[in-house]
Amino acid sequence: MPYRWLCRELIRAAGQIVHDSHALLILNGQIACAILAVSRVGEWRSLEAHLHGVQGAAGSNPVSPTTFLGQSVNRTESRTVNNISLDSALEQFLYSAPHRSPKTIQTLQERLLPFIAHLRDRIQIVSPLEIIRAHVDDFLSQISKGRRGKPLSESSVFGFAKDVQAFINYVADNLAPEDWPNPVRKMKLRRPQTRVRPLSKSQLADLFTLVDSQARTHFYRVRNRAMLMVLLDGALRVGELMGARRDLLREDGSLTVVGKGGKEREVALAAETVSQVNDYLDIRTDSSQFLFASKDGKPISYYAIKSLFHRLRKANPEAFSGVRLSAHTLRHTSATLRRIVGMSEGDLQTFLGHSNPEMTRHYSVMALENAAKESARRTSPMRDLMGV
Repeated sequence: MPYRWLCRELIRAAGQIVHDSHALLILNGQIACAILAVSRVGEWRSLEAHLHGVQGAAGSNPVSPTTFLGQSVNRTESRTVNNISLDSALEQFLYSAPHRSPKTIQTLQERLLPFIAHLRDRIQIVSPLEIIRAHVDDFLSQISKGRRGKPLSESSVFGFAKDVQAFINYVADNLAPEDWPNPVRKMKLRRPQTRVRPLSKSQLADLFTLVDSQARTHFYRVRNRAMLMVLLDGALRVGELMGARRDLLREDGSLTVVGKGGKEREVALAAETVSQVNDYLDIRTDSSQFLFASKDGKPISYYAIKSLFHRLRKANPEAFSGVRLSAHTLRHTSATLRRIVGMSEGDLQTFLGHSNPEMTRHYSVMALENAAKESARRTSPMRDLMGV
């Protein structure tokens, strides 16, 4: 049987049916792995160009398809196999969680590929089972120096350390022999206290003014305004916005989105937001299932959203001095404003989709700080002294 031809045809058909890039990547891997298991054919080079073209057109993750397909089969190997390579272990780790988004996978790559290169080139080891704690410490020490004399921030170093630890823990739990000494088992990480400053009401007004004035066409003005309103009103993560579907927005303004770990949550949008979204949907001519898309119906990408915020900030940098303009900032702004006007911590935790109340508590701190500042201004002795 022409196995490679069959694989090509199945993947081509999948590309015509499945329009979500991450789901397409996983489905392609499953198709190829199933056929490989039947045919025992190890030569996949002829598929690489085709797979790369399919995934590139869909905007999926830039991992080498041939490497991914080959390593996917290794997941069935026994944990007692000790000759696993660094690259093989990394590929298996990247795709070990079925609900990881392409953006999450890319972030893991950006942090772990330098670690793999460090192990291979500086330490000169080829297997993850050779890793010891000193190798990890050496990598974190080197990476913290940054580039061009500018050291990395504490948050950036923490991100590297967290993902390196997760990778090695995966090796220990899934690939290494039972008696392998996990070098990071006792490594304690403390997340740096970083504060995302929310936008003020005047900054929000400036933001929506810029959305109207900077849009290239009427379509993008209506879409971008609706998109920012949903981000702010629903306190959505950027991945939740990208995956939002038209059929999951109900007439009462309830929108079901899929958050971290594939968990569904429902957000209640205000009537003003729903009206703006409906105005946008009314001018769309495509049949895409996604709530937000390009003019030709392609799903909105992370980089398109990031580029939008970049253009808005560039149009009036003074208006947003001291704050980061991003989807994440709008999420923080929404949560902080809701807490200020009295939304309880429990309700806010549910609304944001937080699994831990500690993740929600810092919004209460920020709300109390803002309330204290307003109270301090109202009760300032200078008001009496100056006759205000």
